[in-house]
Amino acid sequence: MHYPIAEIFYSIQGEGRWVGHPMTFVRLAGCSVRACHIRHECDTDWRHGRSQSLESVVQAVQALPGRVVSITGGEPTDHALAPLLDALRDYEIHMETSGARAAPAVQWLTVSPKTFDYRQRTGDALKVVVRPEWGWEELDRLSTDAHFACYYLQPLTVADEPVNLSQVLRMVQERPRWAVSMQAHRLWRVR
Repeated sequence: MHYPIAEIFYSIQGEGRWVGHPMTFVRLAGCSVRACHIRHECDTDWRHGRSQSLESVVQAVQALPGRVVSITGGEPTDHALAPLLDALRDYEIHMETSGARAAPAVQWLTVSPKTFDYRQRTGDALKVVVRPEWGWEELDRLSTDAHFACYYLQPLTVADEPVNLSQVLRMVQERPRWAVSMQAHRLWRVR
């Protein structure tokens, strides 16, 4: 079994519920979400990856400190994850997905939808990157029939700057079910 790996690194989580917590990130290359609402602003180089065997991925994770692994992308559910999850069963596994398809069971699942018709509408956290032209109509479409423990609105970031932070702050104050998520790792200048 091989995986297209964009990068494997140890850093501090900068978004959502686990902000400030150190973890190992396994960033898979490839993204099948074609109508992605942030395609042009995406900060992840998900197009390029190097094929690595399951064994080499596990060895790279084991060589780094920590017991928490975040599997991200691109779109991680584009890949057969069962062998990887099984090989990393001694770790606490977090995953961030667009929700384009059903996600496997992990200890923490963040769904950050990139289209309105995403399928995975349950998990631990729903994190919506808010476009400046959006209002509650778009957010209601994304959160209808969604069942999560945590709900986050995140400003759109372009060139390391959140372009609509005041909009997101106002929205969170209007509907306190939502909390603000930032890309704090950019502020800290870490990956």
